[in-house]
Amino acid sequence: MQTIAAVGTPKGNGGIGIVRVSGDDSLNIVNKIFVPYSKKNKNILDMSGYTARLGKVVFEGELLDEAIVFVFKSPKSYTGENVVEISCHGGLFVLNRVLDAVLSFGARLAMPGEFTKRAVLNGKMSIIQAESVIDIIEAKSKSAAKLALLNKEGLLNQRIFKIKEKLTYVIAKISVSIDYPEDEDLSNIDYSKIKNDLLNVLEEIKNLLKTYKVGRIIKDGIDTVIVGKPNVGKSSLMNALILKEKSIITDIPGTTRDIVEETIFCDDVTLNLKDTAGIRISENIIEKIGIEKSLEKIKEAELVLAVFDASEELSKEDEKILNILKEKDNVIGILNKSDLPKKINLEGLKKSIKNIVSISAKKNVGIEKLKENIKKISYNDISDPEKGILTTKRQFVSLEKSSEYIKKALDQVNVNETADLIMDSLDSALEELLMLTGEKVSQTVTDEIFSKFCVGK
Repeated sequence: MQTIAAVGTPKGNGGIGIVRVSGDDSLNIVNKIFVPYSKKNKNILDMSGYTARLGKVVFEGELLDEAIVFVFKSPKSYTGENVVEISCHGGLFVLNRVLDAVLSFGARLAMPGEFTKRAVLNGKMSIIQAESVIDIIEAKSKSAAKLALLNKEGLLNQRIFKIKEKLTYVIAKISVSIDYPEDEDLSNIDYSKIKNDLLNVLEEIKNLLKTYKVGRIIKDGIDTVIVGKPNVGKSSLMNALILKEKSIITDIPGTTRDIVEETIFCDDVTLNLKDTAGIRISENIIEKIGIEKSLEKIKEAELVLAVFDASEELSKEDEKILNILKEKDNVIGILNKSDLPKKINLEGLKKSIKNIVSISAKKNVGIEKLKENIKKISYNDISDPEKGILTTKRQFVSLEKSSEYIKKALDQVNVNETADLIMDSLDSALEELLMLTGEKVSQTVTDEIFSKFCVGK
């Protein structure tokens, strides 16, 4: 494959920038523009892997920059090829000049994610581990970074490979019976044992599929809405959670007429927070549109923070909100203005909402307790990330399809279908697992995965 090159650090000025070069000709190309300061070692072609050398980058007789060259030799490199990284000053102009010099000697500009794609093609990592690389780069929290690193280490791979091995064993037993029909010992299949084995595989897939919800929450955050009637303190709560004034606060009902959005970190739980328009009966056309948007966001939300004024009795607007929320699972009822005399009917509230917290958003009282409840309700069914967790829709869909094919095979076993038909279903199930791990994946899927990467990764 042709040698590729790209700037491996973010655009903009910085103390250090890296130009990464990968391919069979990477050492030869960099050797043409890099002059080591060492009097004894003038040729980087003689450098061992995992070594560095200080020198200067010179192109067409002009000094471009002082730099350190790092050499990683095949197969012990990120891509599995010879890799050279030129670490120079991080100005955009300097980096581009060094990159242009590399390209002028035969390298081409790398496509998005091409370094990681080559690592997959050269057997340095699986497609799942490649997906975890982008998750590491885009991690929004400590738990997201930890999960991505664990998957990069291959924990999810190991879990899927165990499922694949068990399924392959069942396929092999059926395959032998088809290939050697004349041998009674081999052709007689214990279908009760086959059924039991498939049920075990199905149970493992089911348990792994359950992890996707948690994996997505850790990776992307929880879509959360703050709802309530006007003037109960929704905007004050929003500002208390994000520690700055994002929502406008006034005593005038209906101030918030559009959805105000912010991402916050709540004890390592990422909340994609939305402050909605107060829900009430209104004749104002603009406010009515805002209220309709609020109702839509409640339906879509994974977590609802329902705010009530603890200093007032439940109103018709409150009752309307409670009626909407009784169908939702993840709801936290928030009794705001707890610094004032309490008049709210708790029993009426508890009929629709089990998890209730008292706060004073204005005085920042009870906010930490609310955060603890958010973490508890969000991670209520959390799986152990050290056992491997699904993080992408692609992984979930492939595993779900495999599950459906295994269910089809079980149905065929129950009605005494031929071994050939059962095998067709199980082969399809195995193919989905191979697509999941990347052992058998289409070019379209590969291109889609790596299109999400930056150019230098």
